[in-house]
Amino acid sequence: MGLLEEKLIVFAGNYGQILSEEFFQFSKLYLHVHPGSLPQYRGSTTYYYEYLEKQRITFTSIFLNKRLDNGKIILKKVFVPKKIDLEKMDILFDPLLRSEVLMKTILYINIKEK
Repeated sequence: MGLLEEKLIVFAGNYGQILSEEFFQFSKLYLHVHPGSLPQYRGSTTYYYEYLEKQRITFTSIFLNKRLDNGKIILKKVFVPKKIDLEKMDILFDPLLRSEVLMKTILYINIKEK
């Protein structure tokens, strides 16, 4: 892991999967798009709770650190679906919306660096 030249690594683990502490010993930035509005909705599949409580879904891009869902927030994107099929949330909405936020985040980071 320490042999990678890249400074920025996109972490896209499965629900409940987290990076162990050993990853943070390297000088890397781990970019993650979290399904939920941080810091209010921490943990996995929190966008279900946000949708049930507020009828919206937020994805938050962060640079991960050793503490769970507690990294530096880069940006948030709120989606207000007119109608949502909760059975398709994980297989349709999550990948689509998460990838949109990931692209916006990478563009934002690139613009900010210039």
